[in-house]
Amino acid sequence: MMKAFVMFTGLLILILPACKTNRYANGKKVGKWVEQTMVNGQNYKFIYHYKNNGRERGNWKYYRNDTLTSNERYRGNISLIKIYHDNGKISSRGKARTDISDPEQFHWFYIGEWKVYAQNGKLEYLRYYENGQQMKEIRLPER
Repeated sequence: MMKAFVMFTGLLILILPACKTNRYANGKKVGKWVEQTMVNGQNYKFIYHYKNNGRERGNWKYYRNDTLTSNERYRGNISLIKIYHDNGKISSRGKARTDISDPEQFHWFYIGEWKVYAQNGKLEYLRYYENGQQMKEIRLPER
């Protein structure tokens, strides 16, 4: 019994430092983060990745009841965003820019062309943004 306890404790000591999820360094989130919450009977799961300076990096995924609702891919101050319908087809996609002028609170906003799709996957609209403000919307003709 004692031998099993010592082996289990030794294994735990080896494994725990390797866990690199939901960590802070210098008061900032770093590495991979996984968070879950329940709101109005809906289970939400968020998977994030942070650089060592606390800035967003890589893929961020958002789930509702185990269904992917959006995916953000960060490249510097630009993120490529896909938002999904409940049926798994893309609802909209486009770019956002992160404003880092205030190092305490980052703000991101839509930029450029956004494509908006119907639930059947058909492209319906093109929307154009400048600094988060929608400037124009074009409804595409039915084909």
